[in-house]
Amino acid sequence: MAKQNNKEKLILGQKKEATEQMHFDPRDSSRPDPGIERRINQGETPYNTERMSPEDVQNIATRGYDLALDKYKKSRNVDVANLGPGMSGQFGRLYMGEMQNLLTLMNVEARHKEYLEELAKKLIMNQFKVIGEMVRKGQLILDFKITGEPIPVQGAKTEPQIQNKAEKAKEELKQKMVQDVAKEMAKEEIEQRTENIDPERAKRRLINAMIQGRSVEDVYLFNKIPNIIKAKIPEMPNIIDVYSKAIPVMMLGYWHMGDSMISGSAGAGGGVGQAAGKTSISTKGGGDEGEDGDQNMGGEEGQGNIPTIHAEAMLFPILIHEGVKGSMEFLSSYAQPEDPEVALKARELEDQVIYEAWDIRLGPIIWKMIQSSFTDDIQKLKKKRILQEYLFSTICNLPAKEFLLLVYLVYNDMKDGKDLLAAMAWDIERSLDEEVDDVSELVFPEKMNELVDKYREKTMDELLDELGITDED
Repeated sequence: MAKQNNKEKLILGQKKEATEQMHFDPRDSSRPDPGIERRINQGETPYNTERMSPEDVQNIATRGYDLALDKYKKSRNVDVANLGPGMSGQFGRLYMGEMQNLLTLMNVEARHKEYLEELAKKLIMNQFKVIGEMVRKGQLILDFKITGEPIPVQGAKTEPQIQNKAEKAKEELKQKMVQDVAKEMAKEEIEQRTENIDPERAKRRLINAMIQGRSVEDVYLFNKIPNIIKAKIPEMPNIIDVYSKAIPVMMLGYWHMGDSMISGSAGAGGGVGQAAGKTSISTKGGGDEGEDGDQNMGGEEGQGNIPTIHAEAMLFPILIHEGVKGSMEFLSSYAQPEDPEVALKARELEDQVIYEAWDIRLGPIIWKMIQSSFTDDIQKLKKKRILQEYLFSTICNLPAKEFLLLVYLVYNDMKDGKDLLAAMAWDIERSLDEEVDDVSELVFPEKMNELVDKYREKTMDELLDELGITDED
């Protein structure tokens, strides 16, 4: 998405040589796992290829690591962490010590499990006004559980397995369309629809990043109610301090632990792994079917055919994280995609446990990028905070190529991107106030069409090839 000249279009799975490196504070020895850093610098992450250029990923990764490290430094009240590289330095010993503290926390929380589950629900309902209103009206159920132990996960796929599955998905779509005589598609049309899975995958990857980014940001919501928690759990008066030190270490661990350690703990490639939490959404008439190894649980039925957000975690702050993730997922899937079959294939390929670590690493910066582009009143005024939820839902339900164009404009801090979001917010606010009688009165669709034409004509080759938007579409 960075501005570059003479770019060749990439296809999913291709690599583009990186020309820069991640940057670090020279005063601090803290560094990510060398393998993670190498993959970022060489353009070998799930966010590369047509989704983002190597330079984009390096920039976001540098900011993402700085953000995670800064959370840790603030929790310890230090200016320099000097944790060393990966797990081989000071961080490895620190991480093991905090894991021991988690055992103590889980034992204490076990005596207050039901209370903390209800408290997590209240925090989510307060944080997400749309979710809270639906729960109070009986239109949505929050099913939250603290397990007090790691959660078994099975069937997580390795990255080569996912790539192989992607090739099969394209072939399956092509064969199905060829066999469906009723569609009467020309060969070129069949090929085009098959290739649409690539921008849909890019869209789903970025949606997952935003969901995880908001979840990582809100995992610290316990800091908003310290006195309530301490009053309920008097046997551990320093519980907020313990949470505040353990969670930053857990989040920084996604940077300092190598791919093999993370994929092994998730059971990638076979066997049973462990997770700190799980989330799923079940809808009316039954659950969303999910495959083993997917990022979200699936296959559960809603309670009484009412949509239900299921979240379970081994610890209270992680339950908050999973509750936020489930709420964001619910908001993102509120409408039907333009091509449900292609969107489902893309989701199956991208909602993988092995990719979740990358979403946690890069997602907070991608979410901040989107959120900071909202108008000032939506960011700052409490009464307008609900518009952030409607905006996120509307963004996620844009057609894939319009979604990717919007993200491109916002990422590059272009005025057009902010104008698009302002137009979207204006339409949403007027619709909520019942001031819109017909879709022809909406401002955003006309503005988007203008920008699609503008960037096709002026900067197609330079700016949008990597997003899958071409003159032939």
